[in-house]
Amino acid sequence: MNELVFLQNDQPLTTSLKVAEVFEREHKNVVRDIENLIADCEKMASESESSKVSPREMFQKSSYKVEGNFKEYPMYLINRDGFTLLAMGFTGKKALQFKLKYIQAFNAMEQDLIKIATEHKILRDSTKKGYRKLTDSIKANVIPVARANGSKTEERFFYINAANALNSAVGCKPYSRDDLSVTQLNMLDQLQDIAAFEYKQAVKMFHNTKQINSYVKDKLAACSQVLSVAQRLALN
Repeated sequence: MNELVFLQNDQPLTTSLKVAEVFEREHKNVVRDIENLIADCEKMASESESSKVSPREMFQKSSYKVEGNFKEYPMYLINRDGFTLLAMGFTGKKALQFKLKYIQAFNAMEQDLIKIATEHKILRDSTKKGYRKLTDSIKANVIPVARANGSKTEERFFYINAANALNSAVGCKPYSRDDLSVTQLNMLDQLQDIAAFEYKQAVKMFHNTKQINSYVKDKLAACSQVLSVAQRLALN
């Protein structure tokens, strides 16, 4: 009864295979029931403009392979609403017990998603504050060195350079920090503090921005490796 529900693209799902196994039904019959439901829902939607039923969202066509066989067989990925609709046709005391277990599994997965989303928001807000701390450090330490050397580079490019170094260290594409995982955001939060400190140290050792930026980038790369190892050890 483990793994009744799994997570895919931040959505709790089950499969027609698992439903067939748990409710002790032939998989082909479960697929048949799903396809009948899809047809009925689509017919209802065509007859009523007010119908908001989206059967293709509730039941997503997929496939699976049997070990030792290269042939693909049809199955469906099923979200919570799809399962509720499908399970209406399953009756009996044993079926009721399985329905309750499924409901509990979906609830638990959704609670985990809420927890992750809350943690993600807290960390994302923290990284935004950390980025302001970093830009303050660059403005106070790096830009004066650049101006003293006659550089007329716009101030924003110094911040972009730092952001690119951080993105590289955490494996983030430009302008996609909202999509980072909680683990990546946690690393980014720590690396921004490290970068703010290292810029202060770099200006004591170097007198041109190219050397300063190279020094900080190397420090961030090294620290990201250490943090990655620490995070993996913490998970084990």
